Amino acid sequence: MDTLVIDSGSYSVKFLKGSFQKKEFIVSEGDEILIEDVRGGDKSLSIEAIQQIIIKQYLEDTDFTGKIVNQVPHGLLTTRFIDFPTNQRKKAELMTPFMLDEDLPFPAANAHIVTTYFKNVKNEFSAMAQVSETSYFKDYFDMLKLNKTIPSLLTSELSTYLSYVDDIKFGNHFCIIDMGHENTKAYLGYNDRIMTNHVSSIAGKKIDEAISSTYGISQEEARIFKHEEAFFLTHSLMDKVDEDKKNFALLMKKNFDPLLSQLHRWILGYRIKTGFSIQKIYICGGTANIENIKNFLSEQLEIQVEHLEHSALHGFREINQASFTTPYIMGLSTKLKMNPSNFLTREFATGLSNAITLEDSAFNVFRASVIVFILVLSVLVETFVINSKEEKTFLRSNITMAKAKELDDIKSLKALIRKKPEKALLNLKKKLNNQEKDLDILDFDASQNAMRPLTLLSDTIKSNVNISLIDYQSDLSSTNAKFKAESEKDYKQLIELIRKLDVDNLKLKEDESDKTVLVTFNMSM
Repeated sequence: MDTLVIDSGSYSVKFLKGSFQKKEFIVSEGDEILIEDVRGGDKSLSIEAIQQIIIKQYLEDTDFTGKIVNQVPHGLLTTRFIDFPTNQRKKAELMTPFMLDEDLPFPAANAHIVTTYFKNVKNEFSAMAQVSETSYFKDYFDMLKLNKTIPSLLTSELSTYLSYVDDIKFGNHFCIIDMGHENTKAYLGYNDRIMTNHVSSIAGKKIDEAISSTYGISQEEARIFKHEEAFFLTHSLMDKVDEDKKNFALLMKKNFDPLLSQLHRWILGYRIKTGFSIQKIYICGGTANIENIKNFLSEQLEIQVEHLEHSALHGFREINQASFTTPYIMGLSTKLKMNPSNFLTREFATGLSNAITLEDSAFNVFRASVIVFILVLSVLVETFVINSKEEKTFLRSNITMAKAKELDDIKSLKALIRKKPEKALLNLKKKLNNQEKDLDILDFDASQNAMRPLTLLSDTIKSNVNISLIDYQSDLSSTNAKFKAESEKDYKQLIELIRKLDVDNLKLKEDESDKTVLVTFNMSM
């Protein structure tokens, strides 16, 4: 199954398509669409609205039907790292809303919170809580729903980097800097944990503005020049270039000085918090492509700096590799041990990951039936275990069994125990044999696995709020399922997916007028 990663930025929307071979994310296609190219002369459109136009058009043009991963705009989120004085997860979960209430500008009750728990060096629980005010997140969710761009996984950049760091284990105190167009984001931590994160508004756009105003060219021309001709110089190179290059390098440094000051402050804060210094910095993002930026930052921060590279991106042009690092990590993280957080929970839940939506009443009824079946089976098994223990007690002492409370009202059995205990034991064994036969029948029914047809449908019909399961019946040997689509495109896609079912006697009854499909098939149990 293919995975499509969407990185919705303020400068562009990036699409990275690939598939997994074991745990390796193999990239097959990458595309980047600039916000300004779509905006044109309409300055009234917000960045979020343009992002949705781009995503919706891309999905319609490519007719993609696999798993879609997107991220929540970082402006909607605030992050809190919490240390709990307990090594019990349940206690930590109970303490979370109270500890957040003390630190949030709005009540935790009015927040949409996604929390990741993990053990710290003290063997106590810590957590990373990503918080969005519910009203704002609902507006964003409604926009996705309106444009039919709700993904299979809606996560955050921070959450995907947390999963990535947990898997790669840097082995030292590190800092990852994602240098974008409007924001620079930094993640600081040790080995397999991110301990703090920061965001700065000093990024590529500031350089565009400085070049545009200094040389009297348009923002578009400045942007192209930055990506193709801009550079940084170290102190040792300043005296080896002509005056024009030296002046340009000084201009670049002047506009980067505020970010350098912030980075110094963040690194110092990390040292104060942990008692350790950052040992290596990894950079990525579009601005990280500027020539000689690695050596410049290394000199200014007095820390070794490297690009955060991945061999899977080597097929891209060099100028784009750093730009696609974050979407690549977003895709890779979906198969890592620590799964990235999904913000489509509680009232914003749309369905199983990459499966049929959960709102369908047929699914709710089926799940309730399964739960009832499991409870009944548990009671019967418990009864069997109790009866077995009573038989062992009887074998140890006929007198004890005769005085048992359960036999007080069974005079004939009490008399039989006194006179012929062997025959009484035989009678009890017969009852136990009958109960075992009942359990065998239950085991036989359970082995038929009535969930298999439903699971198969769930795995085949991808997540789509415009496709609903309106009827479902199964008697183990035959299964009937009726689906309804909201649009012609969804209807055709539904039929195409159903025809791929690997089942016996597959029959489709299509009704194009109301866009419904009745599916009938058999499964070998």
